[in-house]
Amino acid sequence: MALKKKRFNIDKFFGQCGYNPDIWDGINIQDIQEIDYDTFRADCFLLYRPVGGAVFHFMKCKEVRADEKIGWIKSYRFTDDLSGGFKLFDGSKQKLPPCECCLAEWDNGNGWENYSSADDSTKKTIKDNFNIETFFDHCSEKEPRPAELSELYKLMDDNIVWLGADIDNDYPRNWSDISNMYRAAKRYRCGQCGVDLSEHKDLAVTHHVNGVHSDVSAENIKVLCVWCHSKQPHHEKTVRINRDQYPLLRRLWREQGIRFEDVS
Repeated sequence: MALKKKRFNIDKFFGQCGYNPDIWDGINIQDIQEIDYDTFRADCFLLYRPVGGAVFHFMKCKEVRADEKIGWIKSYRFTDDLSGGFKLFDGSKQKLPPCECCLAEWDNGNGWENYSSADDSTKKTIKDNFNIETFFDHCSEKEPRPAELSELYKLMDDNIVWLGADIDNDYPRNWSDISNMYRAAKRYRCGQCGVDLSEHKDLAVTHHVNGVHSDVSAENIKVLCVWCHSKQPHHEKTVRINRDQYPLLRRLWREQGIRFEDVS
């Protein structure tokens, strides 16, 4: 059964994203007043983070639930494009593999094509051969719709803005000024370990809690030292500490009575 046509709620849209004329300049509101789901294939949506090296999700697996809990779900996007080419924040399209948690948790934990009980070699084959069209053909034959899809589509329905507009993840054009003023207002003190970096301002960064760079609301930005920043969710592979910064931080922690065990 296809999703019904829905009115696009402008107040909800800007309430979730925060209206900033500099960011939203050029978007034609009249063009997105209505979203016609009748033009989409019935109930066929995938969830993904539009960054290189990510995966796509076909159910609300434990990774999605974890990111929903910490707010990073706002950096995800839904797509009805089943070609396997996922549009990334930089405007390119990239093939993404299916999420291993989704493969394992599907069908009440039995896994897609018995992924959960398969050996490592078979798991790799299942993952490499996963076909999006075949998956949705299988789901369309089931009545009622698989519960795993229902949970995912409820997430989409509650956050319709993810599908309703082509939103990038660019920093505001005056991001440097925003970051500099915010770090100064917080006296260059790390909001996690508490180290005072007023004498070493280059070791303090402004972190986006939910991963949405365009969201510079007070609830979403936080001053962190470079070490604590590198330990944030989804930063493990993208944020690296300069080799000269680490020993300096260790010295500052020691001088300020901060134990390394408390920040590691």
